[in-house]
Amino acid sequence: TGVIGTLCGAPPQRHTPRGPTLEYLISRNIGRGTPFSALHLSPTPAQHRFYRYDCPSPHARSALTANDPIQLYAQLFGAQSPTGTKVSGLDTKALLDSSVLSAVSEARRRLQRQLGASDRNRLDEYCTHLRALETHLATQLAAPVAPHKHKHKQNIDSTNAEQVAANHRTMARLTALALAGDQTRVVNMVFSAAHASLSLAGCALNHHQLTHSEPIDRMLGYRPLVSEMVRRQMQAWTEFVQALDAIPEGDGTLLDNCLMMALSDTADAATHSVTGLPVMTAGTAGGRLRSGLHIDGAGCSISRIGLTLQRAMGLEVADWGSAQNWTNEPVSALLV
Repeated sequence: TGVIGTLCGAPPQRHTPRGPTLEYLISRNIGRGTPFSALHLSPTPAQHRFYRYDCPSPHARSALTANDPIQLYAQLFGAQSPTGTKVSGLDTKALLDSSVLSAVSEARRRLQRQLGASDRNRLDEYCTHLRALETHLATQLAAPVAPHKHKHKQNIDSTNAEQVAANHRTMARLTALALAGDQTRVVNMVFSAAHASLSLAGCALNHHQLTHSEPIDRMLGYRPLVSEMVRRQMQAWTEFVQALDAIPEGDGTLLDNCLMMALSDTADAATHSVTGLPVMTAGTAGGRLRSGLHIDGAGCSISRIGLTLQRAMGLEVADWGSAQNWTNEPVSALLV
């Protein structure tokens, strides 16, 4: 309810969203001319719900979906189409071994001759990042798998928080390269589903179960295992932000020209309350949004955030949301 309510401007009605989610609204405005209208990703292999919804349109373009780094690499860099169909003579292992850069080596040399020193350095840095990721991904293909299985070894436990975090770390770096290369301008990453099935090594209960059963430590004043799960998810968010901030762009970094939003499905998991949902943003959308602020929503509609983000991304929207979530007031303190 919290995720859909935040992304659609209204809670779902009989489990059905009442309108397009934010990434679709924004993609229609800024996603034109890119190979993928959006990337819908999750580092959890068993996760197939991306909390996305769009009104049917005959003009809709394919979005890319992926649940692990090798699948994402293959779809971004030529081994597969967005639907997973092989479209080249190379399988994923061959693509990684030879590097996708080898297919564009001559074009790269021609481009370098036309660039100034600064842009040449940026191009070299991009290629270095990509080749390092290819080398890292190749290690996941080392062990053989049964012929009827996928062509890459799935070595990620879909419930282990630490392994999922490692998966997310690599996907964040690939996503940063996709944004820097203008393969897409819109990304939706679901680290953990609303039912919170991730677990800590050695713990018999998953995150969701812990929120209902772990007692509050009287000395600490909170649930230590639940807090550790939240800390790990916030660490993953930090690494995603850092992946974008590590790529130079213009006078700043890729992060400066992006707008990221992180949110939770609940404000209090123990009671499933959605009052006071926490939302974080990073990046300034090319100078359109202020950062470094803590703003108390004071019980206002969560749709004010969605309206603010749409305006920051250039959409001419007077109001947004429906019923009790309707608003025509953005969070003015954020907008430049």
